[in-house]
Amino acid sequence: MKKLIRFICFVLIASTVMLGSNFYFSTNSDKDGIHIRGYFKEPRNTVDVLLIGASEVYTGFNSPLAWEKYGFTSYDFSFAAMPGSLYKNVTQKALKTQSPKLVVFEINGFLHSEKYLTHRRPVHAWFDTVGVDSDGRAYLEENIPNKEWAEYYLPFYKYHSNWREPLICSRNAVSRICLNAEGISYSKAFANTALQRKNSVIKKKNICFTPKSKEYMSELLEYCRESGLENVLFFRAPHCLKNGNSEASAEIKKLIESYGYSFVDFENAYDLIGLDPQNDFYNFEHLNIYGMEKFTAFFGKYICDNYDVKTAHTAETVEQWNKCAEVMNKTIEECKNDPDKSIYYELTAYETAKGRKHTILSKVESGYNKNKHSK
Repeated sequence: MKKLIRFICFVLIASTVMLGSNFYFSTNSDKDGIHIRGYFKEPRNTVDVLLIGASEVYTGFNSPLAWEKYGFTSYDFSFAAMPGSLYKNVTQKALKTQSPKLVVFEINGFLHSEKYLTHRRPVHAWFDTVGVDSDGRAYLEENIPNKEWAEYYLPFYKYHSNWREPLICSRNAVSRICLNAEGISYSKAFANTALQRKNSVIKKKNICFTPKSKEYMSELLEYCRESGLENVLFFRAPHCLKNGNSEASAEIKKLIESYGYSFVDFENAYDLIGLDPQNDFYNFEHLNIYGMEKFTAFFGKYICDNYDVKTAHTAETVEQWNKCAEVMNKTIEECKNDPDKSIYYELTAYETAKGRKHTILSKVESGYNKNKHSK
């Protein structure tokens, strides 16, 4: 009996250590993970507008601000460098819990080389967070060599060496604990800074729309049509880049419209939106906190003018969203007044909600992301 009890205790302790280690170490960027996890904290069928894409989405459009100004709920189901190859899988997962009146895609994920389309870091960011279901298996079988599959089914197999980054791992763990404790994402995916560009130079860049990108976009369009999605909008977010490949843009627009959906290009629509290329961006590709406010106001109005997205929500949902708007307004003001021009994101929003100053962990993450985005 004593041996049996010792064995049971050993199994329990070993299981606890393994589960704790998996929770603590198994991630490559939980800022992305919190954006994803937060979406699944939203009560079922309460999101009016679903936005999908890469970092241009969560730096450019703020859902709580749009709620406050226009009265529709939305979520930036987005994470850094999301490749076009993942858009369909992300949409499949998103529509299992929400029935949005409008689905919006930012097209950045389709505008790069074919190597970008299956770049491992964002693919891991997605599957490390949501796991691998039947749709995920189909993606892996089509896009990832089978010798790498174990890394996606067992994230700890890949990330066991993360013990070398204790501060980042701690930040990841704290973010997830806060999300679970609060039970809601206050920002609906957000990361931004008050940094401003040193000049207003517009860089020329030839976008790529490779045959593989076209294949992935066509696959996504087919899925949207087969799923009965009537209101689907594709857009290009503002950048300080001038596209030198107008033929590719025309091809993208033609393909999207051939499925009966719309495409709008806001890449250089500075006057229309009211943007200043120097003061409203923090680098060539991302709006800063000031630009985010302007684009949210502009794009929110565009959505309301062109689509019927407003829904009558319960008093509980309205109260929750009003709280999110309150927290985000305070977070934005703190961001603007930050002398270090740190990156503000979901963890800083949780601290704001609790009326606390930002912790060492969030400052470490802020500096990490500022350095990463400046490269």
